Amino acid sequence: MTSRTEKSKDRPWVQSINAGRKGAAYFLELENILTAHPAGYFENRDMNVDNQKAIVHEWKQWMTTFRGSKHKVLADLAQIQHKVERAVTQYLLGKVLIARKLDMMETSKAQLHDNEIEMTGLLKNVPLPVNNSLSVPLPLSSDKGKRRKKHSVHTDGQDTTSTQEAQDPALLDLPELAPAGTDASVASSSSSTATTTPSETDTFSSTEVAKEQANSTSNSQETQPLLVTSSQRRKRQLKEDVFTTSQQSPQPSEKKVRFGHFDGDAHAPGNPFDNFSDSSTSFRPGTTEDCSEEFSVILESPQRIVRLVGPGQESSSLSLDHWIFREQDVSQSLMKNRRELVKCHETLKTVHEILQLNFIFSREALVDVTREEELAPTTCCQPIECPSIALAITVLAFTAANDGCLATIKKWKNIQRSVQIDSENEGQWDTLQTMIDHLFITSTLWSPLNYTSKRKGNEDSFCVNVVRPFLTCAFGKLPDVKLRGNGDSFTCGDELDKELKFPDFSVTMECYNESFGENYLVIAEIKPPTASQKEFDDDFIKLPNLMKLALDHQMAQGYEDGTVVGVLVQGWKVLIFHMVLEHEAVYELRIIGQFRLISDHTQIAQTLLISPILTKAKELTERTRDVLRRRPASKISSKNRLRRPSYHITPIMIYRKEDDEASNQASE
Repeated sequence: MTSRTEKSKDRPWVQSINAGRKGAAYFLELENILTAHPAGYFENRDMNVDNQKAIVHEWKQWMTTFRGSKHKVLADLAQIQHKVERAVTQYLLGKVLIARKLDMMETSKAQLHDNEIEMTGLLKNVPLPVNNSLSVPLPLSSDKGKRRKKHSVHTDGQDTTSTQEAQDPALLDLPELAPAGTDASVASSSSSTATTTPSETDTFSSTEVAKEQANSTSNSQETQPLLVTSSQRRKRQLKEDVFTTSQQSPQPSEKKVRFGHFDGDAHAPGNPFDNFSDSSTSFRPGTTEDCSEEFSVILESPQRIVRLVGPGQESSSLSLDHWIFREQDVSQSLMKNRRELVKCHETLKTVHEILQLNFIFSREALVDVTREEELAPTTCCQPIECPSIALAITVLAFTAANDGCLATIKKWKNIQRSVQIDSENEGQWDTLQTMIDHLFITSTLWSPLNYTSKRKGNEDSFCVNVVRPFLTCAFGKLPDVKLRGNGDSFTCGDELDKELKFPDFSVTMECYNESFGENYLVIAEIKPPTASQKEFDDDFIKLPNLMKLALDHQMAQGYEDGTVVGVLVQGWKVLIFHMVLEHEAVYELRIIGQFRLISDHTQIAQTLLISPILTKAKELTERTRDVLRRRPASKISSKNRLRRPSYHITPIMIYRKEDDEASNQASE
């Protein structure tokens, strides 16, 4: 006669489970081995050579794509891997639960009865008989009360428990399957695996398993009782879920096998790029389940942030005359504050503190250190005072807010033909005309796009439809300049990370000496309203550093009176400033002005506030262009001694490893 275990092997659901186990184990093993040693995986395996080459070639292409991709491609790859892992996990976990329940139903009455005797003895702290061979204990759940009563039938030749013990609710409240990641869950998984997997039941005898169960129970009896109520089980599962979710470290030593039924050396399913170390990647995708439909990349908090990287200067010493303002030594105060920031550069949080590492001082830094607000005015431009311009824009704004697009365009053409502007305000009127013409051309005022969505290409569409009209009206008519987009790399200064060498918008011109390449007059960084505050701060750090490199590039050619204009777009808010170097080691960010972008046709009147700021930025750019068109007075600028080298924009993230912790403990 064949046993029930042998009969169960022929059932369809058993065959499907075994096939799923082998497939998952092969997938995990292939994922782990190909990451480290792709060629050595096929040495001792009977597989066709063509299939071996195809698998290795496909894996190398995948890794090559990952190394050369940017964050967008990396997120797509992580999303695909995350979804595959999640689907495989849910499928196999469901099969395991079904198999365990069916095995419990088909377990013999004697085996179930022996299990009750053993568990009752453990709960009551009664020592087990020495010569009693017990079967493998089966975990019981609280919803199997009726099933338990059905199977616990008194038979001849067997010792049965009392009626009170059979109806004891403590026995019916044992946890069936604890979450992975704790000691209790590992013990439960091992016991359930020995019950459901035929190969493991053949390998280990029931007596040895019972002894191991008793030993593990006696060792953990002081810290974790076996008698668990339903409320305690819910609290424990909630605590374990929080603990499992909070574990973000991708170290292999801390991973646990999710399924205890795999044959061979199977590893926990995870990201195949966990073992891939590259300094260019600043984040690693996690495997936590998402609460939303979109995939979210989990950023790990770095253990250390080293910002003093590159050809910068740590010393804050000065050798020339200091900057004195109202009997206050501004240079000494700024350098003293910078020395303190250099000491704690790994813990800096604010943008203005990080910029001071490269001797860049914003208005907030100057006012905070010197307490003199007159050193850094909030704006350096004057408002429009021409009555005819103000009246014309007021009429246009009223028409745009109440009438349609065609009526507004017709009204604008009539205003352009009839308005009379004096010579003093021709520059502001010219900027206004160009700005409004470009706004009407884009046709986004009467049909605004939804810039709050996360769709692909949102930043480019926001730049073209909303930001570009204002940049073009200010710098588009300058002669002998080039307008560059986000596809053109930054060509001056020291070597930086490739990703940070692409400004979103820039205005350049050829150097007088062609060997120096190009000079940058205007640099802009743009982020849509959907960007996070961290992305805004990253652009605020990146833009002044690029401006500093462009200004140093001008002085390296021998020029002294140049400047660089910067445009920082943070959603609908725009901040325009320019950088000058008039004192030793003090690169000042002087604010030209700030305004809000126009989002629809009801905000045309804001052009009266925007025009003076763009006009001032245009004047500074024209003045710098005229200076750079001439031959420099000397090959070495007199401001060359005022310059300071720059650290790289991107810091180095250093993650704590097990080897470092072990070495630190040994040294202690």
